[in-house]
Amino acid sequence: LVQKARKYGLNISFLARKALIEEINRIEGRLSKTASNRQPWWGCPDLNRGPESPSLIVDWQMLRKDFLVWLNSRSLAFDYRRSIVSYLDRFAPKLSKPLDVVRLFDGLSAGQKHCLLFSLRNLLNFCELAGFDSAFIDSLRKALPKDTRFVDNYVPDEESVRQSIGKLRRIPEKYKAVYKLLLESGLRLIEAVKLTNEFHEFSEKLETHENYVCVPLFWIRASKKSFYAYFMHETAKMLRKNGEKLSADATSKVCRRYGLVASKYIRKFVFHKMLELEIPEGVADFIQGRAPKTVGERHYANLKRLADKYYPRYADYLQKLWKA
Repeated sequence: LVQKARKYGLNISFLARKALIEEINRIEGRLSKTASNRQPWWGCPDLNRGPESPSLIVDWQMLRKDFLVWLNSRSLAFDYRRSIVSYLDRFAPKLSKPLDVVRLFDGLSAGQKHCLLFSLRNLLNFCELAGFDSAFIDSLRKALPKDTRFVDNYVPDEESVRQSIGKLRRIPEKYKAVYKLLLESGLRLIEAVKLTNEFHEFSEKLETHENYVCVPLFWIRASKKSFYAYFMHETAKMLRKNGEKLSADATSKVCRRYGLVASKYIRKFVFHKMLELEIPEGVADFIQGRAPKTVGERHYANLKRLADKYYPRYADYLQKLWKA
């Protein structure tokens, strides 16, 4: 509908879908009637021919401007939104039938399919909101392939992490603080960067312990949760000094450039190391934000108490690791 409306120079309004349909049908009916009058039907114009239904097409180039307005209105991480737009710009989908969706994914790697998949899902959600025919959008959704990303069971060994620590002296100080925070807290990269950028807001909430600090976060990002961040005193000092805003994407690129173990593998290393140190799995889950959403108040308070009790084991291990 949007594509047709723009083609005929109409004023686009998502709240006037019905008016757009009537206007498009009127224009196409007039054009269709003019074309049919040129063709004789038993010597006379075919006055029974009505206007055809407007064709439907999801054209990224035509929808891009309005899609960006919709996407930016949602509470999504900046890097996630940028990734969506980047993939849609790269593949510039123009979909009029399910087979177009199938062709779009032909020859892509598993990683490319995964990224294009969530980008297209967002685009189709927008189209449905914008007034596209639901049956048409559903037919395109059904053609989307299943996300076949394999389960990555790789966990880096201590030597790999030790080598990454040795390389930290070469990277900019602002990224060094984030990487140390990743290793000490087990946070996801997005949350670690967010805490780095907003650390000054948590100064009054900081819980200081003998050999570590704890910051209450209570962040929820879709299904991802972060209740507390546990890390060392030295890292807290580095975060206080940091005055530059960072992004998860730039941090990830720096890690790759300097050959550091990726943040997602650091998170796995932290979890497995905690289990090796005989920290209960439920407590390690809680520290890394894997506690169930329905956790009761008493059980939650108990997990926090246990986290305070067991984290010093990991903090002692980290001190030895940093010295080594």
